[in-house]
Formats: sequence, C-alpha cells, structure tokens
Amino acid sequence: MSKPIPFRLPDPDAVFLHAAGTEYHYMDLYRFAAMLKKALNDPSGESGSPPVAFRDQPGALPPFIIASCWLLQIPFLPLAAVPDPEKENEVFRQLPAFRLLELPEQELSEQEPAESGIDNRIATEIITCPDLPESFSSQADEDTLTGSTLANVSDRFTTNPEETMAILQTSGTTGQPKLVPIRRSQHLDAATASFVNHPMQTGDYWLLTLPLHHAGGVNVILRSLLYGSAIWKTEKADTDTLSEQIRHNRKIRTVSLVPTQLKRLLDQPGFRPHSRFHGVLVGGGPISAFLLQKCRRKGVPAIASYGMTETFGQIAVHVSETPDGPVQPERKQAGQPTSDREVASERHDANQTAKELPHQEAVTYRIFQPNRVQARTESDEPFPAGEEGLLWLKGPQLFSGYLARSPESDNPFDTDGWFNTGDYGQIVRDGIFTVGMRRTDRIVSGGENLVPAEIEEVLIQIPGILEAGVTGIPDPEWGEAAIAIVTMEKGTKLDEEALRMRLRTILPSYKIPKQIVQAKDLPKTDIGKLVRRELPGLFYKLVRSNR
Repeated sequence: MSKPIPFRLPDPDAVFLHAAGTEYHYMDLYRFAAMLKKALNDPSGESGSPPVAFRDQPGALPPFIIASCWLLQIPFLPLAAVPDPEKENEVFRQLPAFRLLELPEQELSEQEPAESGIDNRIATEIITCPDLPESFSSQADEDTLTGSTLANVSDRFTTNPEETMAILQTSGTTGQPKLVPIRRSQHLDAATASFVNHPMQTGDYWLLTLPLHHAGGVNVILRSLLYGSAIWKTEKADTDTLSEQIRHNRKIRTVSLVPTQLKRLLDQPGFRPHSRFHGVLVGGGPISAFLLQKCRRKGVPAIASYGMTETFGQIAVHVSETPDGPVQPERKQAGQPTSDREVASERHDANQTAKELPHQEAVTYRIFQPNRVQARTESDEPFPAGEEGLLWLKGPQLFSGYLARSPESDNPFDTDGWFNTGDYGQIVRDGIFTVGMRRTDRIVSGGENLVPAEIEEVLIQIPGILEAGVTGIPDPEWGEAAIAIVTMEKGTKLDEEALRMRLRTILPSYKIPKQIVQAKDLPKTDIGKLVRRELPGLFYKLVRSNR
C-alpha cells in the first residue's frame, strides 16, 4: 500500500477554488468555516453530531460547505440540484436526526415541500447558511478558524478513524438510492491511492464537472483539501466547454469524467489537451478497451478506474498505467497544425465499424492494496482465475454498511466481511481482475448470456450513432429478447434494416438485438449513468408512437 499522505492544513495564501470568475484562497475557506461553525452553533469535533443536509447549486458556496464541514468534523449530506421530493423525503425519514442548511436564494423553509423537494417537518433543525461575502479580506482575524479548532484535524484519522465524515446516496440506477456513511479513514485511503496516479500539488487545478451529491464530485473537493491543490469549478459540463478548458487552460492538470463525456471529447476533430495536462480520471460506468485505445491514438492521457459510492470512488485502476501516472503518449500541443497523417487517423476513427471489438481484451484492473477482490459463484463459492463470477471486495476502503437498514435485510456483506458488488467479472491473477456487467443487467436469450455493454460498445462505434442502450424484455420464444435504443447524430435518421446488415458483419446473430428503435435521449442519472431499468418502458412507448 502507498505511504499515507502526511496531511497538513494548506497554506492560507494558496488557491482553494476558482468559481464563477472569482478566485478564492484557503484563508477564505478558513474564514467561511468560522462563519458556518457560528451559524450551526456546533462544538465541532464531538462524535455523533447530526449530519448537515444542503442542496447543490451553481457557484462557489457548495464546495465551501463541503470543505468546511470536513474541517469542522461535521458530517454532511449533499442533495441533488434538482429535487426529487418522493425519493428525498424517503431518504430523510431513514435518518434519526439531521439539520437542513438553507442556502441563500433557495429559501427552502418558505417553499412548499413539492417545490423545495424537502418536507421541512422531517428536519430536526433548519439553519440559514451564511453567504460568501463579497470580500473575505474585510473580515476580522478573530472570524478565522485557527488554533485549537484546526490543530487536531489531521489527528482525526488516527484518533477516531471510524467517525462518519459524510453520508452519500448511491446513484439509484437499480432502484431506490441507499444511504452510505463514509468514514474519514475511507477518505484517507482513497485519496492516498489516487495520489499515486494524480500527484497534485499547490497551484495545480482539478477541473470539477461532476455534481457534488455523488462521490466523484465530493472527492475532487476533499482530495484537493488533502493535497493542498486547487479546484476549477465549471457550471457547464457540455463538450465544447470541457474541450476549451482542457485544450487551453494551462492551470488545469486533471479532470474526472464519465465515459460518455470522454467519448464526446474524443469525437471532436483536432481535440488535444494542452502540454501541461496530466490526465483524465475516467469512471462511473463501463469503460471499453476501444475507448482507451482511442485516447492513446489521440494523445489523451487517461486512467480507467473502478469504484462505487461504497468504496468512496476508485478502488482499482487499469493495470497498463504506470506507478508514476497515466501513460503519456507523444502528442503535439493544442493549437499546433494538424498533420495529414493525424487527419487520416481521425477519419479512420470516425469511420471505424468496430469489427475489431470482439477480439479486443477486456479492460483489466489492479486493486489498491491492501484491499482484496474475489470472483464467486451465485452460491458464494470462489471461482478459479479465468472464470466469470460475481465480484466481492474486502478491505479498509469499503464502507461498513448502509444506513437505516437492518442487518438481516439487504445485507451486502458475508460473515467474513466481504462485500457483494453486484458486478460480474473475472480474476486474472491475485489482485488483477476484469469487470463485466451488473447482475441485474444480464440478458438470457434462448439460453445464451448476453452482455448489454458489449453490444452497446459495438453500436456506438457505427457512424451516425451517438449513444446506445441495450436491455432485455420478456419474449414468449426466447424467454428474453435483447432490444436496443439508440440516439443519432443531428440530421441522421435510423435505418434499422441497414444497421442490422452491418451488425451481421460484426456480431454473432444471437447478439444482434431483435428490435432497434431511435430516441431523442436515453434515461440517465445526473452524472451520466444509463438508467437501464427505464429502457423497457421507453422502448414500449417508442414502439407505440411509431405505429
């Protein structure tokens, strides 16, 4: 295992955050933390403090709240920017107590529950969050967290490592989101492992594009606090904005993206990161070998990661990456002339029909030590190397159990403390593994097991197709029939028969979806994960509308 990062409070003069055109320093964070402490009337550091819930919004305030709660040792529960009242109120009812932090301009307590997304009668206490002042320099020194309040922050990892740092919701792609308490020790383990591949320093910026109510976004804030580096928060995560930042903003050293975001960047003609750019951390969904190979061809350093809310982000990375960081292919700087050879290569990428995909090896991951991984049968018997089974994890980076769920119901751990991920995969050798699909994603059609992600990856390499979602629906002949829903490039219309003819040259016949339909959009979470359980309903709706 990597040596733990010696945590020190970042230099007050170092940059903490760039957001909405304003640059903030760590001294500004320390001053805001004092304001928040006063508003909460919280004797920080006491174990068992009720979590503080708040809603994400544009601007600098949410990152300040997350970092301040971490410094104050107060657990926090971030909420989505767009309310889902039914799900959120169910979540809150599972908490024995929580405090609701009203952000300026939200005024949640004055809204109806249906508008705010929160039934305020559930909250133990409603507190108005202090706003960021126009100038922190006008604050008196006594309004800054110093001395004993911050002196023992680093000791919290060793004196009380099991203390709950945050409560996060799972993405909910398979149903009702679960509440995951994150320990402070999990944060240290995850940040230490990430530092090996992304060694950020003071003055280095991590581009923040992910929402702050999921582990990916929260991790950017807290890793930066641990490393003493900086955050560049962008309010727009569209392809053009990301491309502009990664190509030309030389302050940005790294960015966390989901596979869909990365694919769209790579599809842009002439996309090249600037010469100081260290790499993309890609996760949050299935990652194909084809996508990583395209990164190398286009000179985009990338690290594929595997993890989940329960591991507080990545717990494994693609084994081809070096201990010193992502493989750095030779590349020209952004803005340099594009050669005829590079133009031809990009045309080849655009016209590739994915014939090579079935012959490519799966993306292989190395787990962060001392965590461990096993593949098991459905009856929990360990599989030998090379056999596909359910992946189980064990180690210090794993959470201890879902909140407000009895040990007898929905317990994902076995008696020895191994966690059932719900993903299929293979063990290549000790600590090295591949990831296949979610157990709930599997399609059994005519006795054949189909992997939706494999079919989706073939479909999206066909010119004209932007995205694809594959799932199974009940079928009297096949038991389950695979169907596909695709979105198309602007001005392009699906020709199902022509697409089928093309698929016959790439896939075995049993893997070709029985029906393929076009949609304007696919159902996704706010971090871009495909919500596969909603595909059947969308499919039936599209079929009816096309009759």
